[in-house]
Amino acid sequence: MGLNDTRNVIQELKNVFLNENELKILENINHVKRDIDNECRAQNQQIHALVGKQIQQTEIAEKESQRSEPEAHYKKRMQVLQKELKDISFNVQNLEASRKELERSIELSERESNKIATDKQQFETSLKEELRVTQGLVKLWQFVAPVKWDYNSNGTRGYLISKKEDTIKYFQNPEEPTHESINQMWSLIQDEIM
Repeated sequence: MGLNDTRNVIQELKNVFLNENELKILENINHVKRDIDNECRAQNQQIHALVGKQIQQTEIAEKESQRSEPEAHYKKRMQVLQKELKDISFNVQNLEASRKELERSIELSERESNKIATDKQQFETSLKEELRVTQGLVKLWQFVAPVKWDYNSNGTRGYLISKKEDTIKYFQNPEEPTHESINQMWSLIQDEIM
């Protein structure tokens, strides 16, 4: 797999990850926010209409009771109106609880979106590191191996050619080769000579 193929794969992974996950979550968050706003607006209008209607009915009931209604009928009508006001108050409290629950859901969605963004950043960093290591290995493969080792042992002179696979396995970590890895490779080559 060449360097361009690796870059193409990384770009495709970035595009898929961004397009399918992050955009869907952001769209869902925006839809939920819009739905909450619309629902709150509609509920507020209904509540205002109901409260206005109840106030009008209460005022009418008070005026009527002052004119001609007997006291018992007035009390009964007031009890009905008070019950309706309690029901409206209960509905308002339920709507408030629902709104708070929706806000919590939005907050959780935003946290999840932030986590996905963090995971995406870590994934991209990991891919960049993998690409850097792979590029280094490709350079080693192209320019370092095979290696011809000259030796002089007990008066015998000769050479040994190290295969690409044997040479590159000592340089596969992402850091510079250490003296230990070079010495280890040299000792293995000497063992082959003996």
